[in-house]
Amino acid sequence: MKYAFCLLALCGAVALSSTQANAQVTYNVDASAAWQGFMNVFETPENLGGFVFASPWGVEGLPATFSGTTLTLAPNSVDDPNPFWYTPSGGPGSVGNKVTDANFYVEIPVDTVSGQTVTFEGDVLANTLTSEHVATAFIRDFAPDYSTFTTSTAVLTPGPFSISLATDPGIGRHVQYGFNFNGRNVWITDVAPYGTVQIEAIADVGIAGDLNGDGAVTGQDFLFWQRGATTPAFDAALLSDWQGAYNGGALAAVTAVPEPASLSLISTIACGLLFRRSRRQRVSRKLDMESYMFYRRSLIRRGFTLVELLVVIAIIGVLVALLLPAIQAARESARRSQCINNLRQLGIACNLFESSKKAYPSAGGAVEQFTTQTGQFTEKVKPLFGYENAGWMYQVLPYIEQQNLYDRRKGDGTEANSGFLKTGIVEVKVPTYQCPSRSDRICIASGIYAFALGDYAGVMASHFTPNWPGFAWQRTVPPASNAAGTEEELTWTGIIAKGGHVNINGGPQIWKFAPVKSKSIVDGTSNTILLAEKAAQAKYWTAPNPAAGVAGGNPYWELYGYYVGADWPHMRQFAKRPDGNTSTRPEYLIRGDGDIRQGDSDTLVADEQGFGSAHPGIICAVFGDGSTRTISQDADGLMLDSMGKRADQVVVSQESL
Repeated sequence: MKYAFCLLALCGAVALSSTQANAQVTYNVDASAAWQGFMNVFETPENLGGFVFASPWGVEGLPATFSGTTLTLAPNSVDDPNPFWYTPSGGPGSVGNKVTDANFYVEIPVDTVSGQTVTFEGDVLANTLTSEHVATAFIRDFAPDYSTFTTSTAVLTPGPFSISLATDPGIGRHVQYGFNFNGRNVWITDVAPYGTVQIEAIADVGIAGDLNGDGAVTGQDFLFWQRGATTPAFDAALLSDWQGAYNGGALAAVTAVPEPASLSLISTIACGLLFRRSRRQRVSRKLDMESYMFYRRSLIRRGFTLVELLVVIAIIGVLVALLLPAIQAARESARRSQCINNLRQLGIACNLFESSKKAYPSAGGAVEQFTTQTGQFTEKVKPLFGYENAGWMYQVLPYIEQQNLYDRRKGDGTEANSGFLKTGIVEVKVPTYQCPSRSDRICIASGIYAFALGDYAGVMASHFTPNWPGFAWQRTVPPASNAAGTEEELTWTGIIAKGGHVNINGGPQIWKFAPVKSKSIVDGTSNTILLAEKAAQAKYWTAPNPAAGVAGGNPYWELYGYYVGADWPHMRQFAKRPDGNTSTRPEYLIRGDGDIRQGDSDTLVADEQGFGSAHPGIICAVFGDGSTRTISQDADGLMLDSMGKRADQVVVSQESL
């Protein structure tokens, strides 16, 4: 019979968990909450309304401001006269060139409300916006990688609003609530005529009949009314509210009602107590008092049997075995989400770079332009030949909030205390450049220098491309070429491309490659891969020193970290041999970090020139428009090679990714 009581308790626990899974949570407009800003920028309808870029946005720049508990939303104004934002340029009376989609929101900690119904409410005090702008309240439930979401919205009109959304019970989802403000950007001194929206929290109206405000309807409320202490005093309507609640008409609304979970637990305990009581009653009728007392004492003394203890231990073991894979999967899901977020930030950074410089960041110059630290043509302090010699990871540092690291290259301006090595820049790990599933990776060169290693790379043409000439890494030779063309034309075909080349002998001779601009991406930014996760064999996450069988003592595909010029550390290829191709060059298909590499052994390290990741079955990538996607490890290599080219005029359906 004692097992029946345990069964009742188990049923109660199941009921408790099931009712909790359907819980509700309500959020109000709270000035003390952790509000954030995010801006999507689009072309105006007359310019076809295309997406331009998206970026986290300073809350003060939306603008969305709290004055006490009142929130005011106003049209977005960009204090920048650049014709990018205004026609003909910024100033009073100028016309906005962009549609800004501003989001002012609070993101609830991951998994806090998964599977629950979320409600967001507030009170719109006034809405004086013109037809140029629209303000809405929203709740959004994002997938772990932010790629998709469900939403509930309401246009803000004067009066209270309340929206609800039943969230997905999945692991790693992100739920946000807040406000969206959409419309053409306005010059900073022209905002007032376009109006504002003012919002407050919904006031707590209290409990009908609770006249003294103690949270309950009792006789004390009548005495409170009788003494004339209410406002207004001796008001008949207040007395009627109290009578209705106190006499039962509305009593259910003011009496504490247990939650379903509490009822389940209470009923379980009650059933158990009744069961034990009835058992005692049956025993007492059958035994005399002495036997009954002996029986009671024996029950008190009795503990767990060995069998019961072993059963409990076995159950705990089974539960642990079931939970551990789920916990590991949840952690990997979180790491994958962070990896995708890193790529999203890098995509935004590259697009902001393009907006500022009118061209995308380049892959840098020849490797020797980076590694040469002495002599007449050293480029430690700054580039010398009209293009940046360091790679794209150095060039976008100011756009990922690493301006101080970018500036360290100059050191004190002397050859002895400047450059990437002497200032220690190469050793500083930048979290945005590293996939969290791989942790912190480094490479030790010549047993002296440590280089932080990145996990993301741009795309160059496959070495199976007809007439592929390769690329020159020395600064003492011309660019690679053949009868069909040069490396500029045949190798650097992606959005990130080599910036130029120099031959210091005889001149020097300088070749400045054409920068990649938005108009250069003929296939469309949304169809062209900008960056993706690069391959790195798990046992060589920290590159060996020395690596047996590799010239120079270290893997060349990781030397020399983030900032080296146009080479394998931050540029890779999707290399699949086409049918009929007789080249002996190796294929570089998408590889998982744990996959066995062809040619790898205890005395030889298989090189890495392709893409891959630590995430099971996929790699993460960001496209030229800043959108992020996952790509299956089984995706066709020829298709991916084409998607990495900016202007091969072959648009591949992304459904096959």
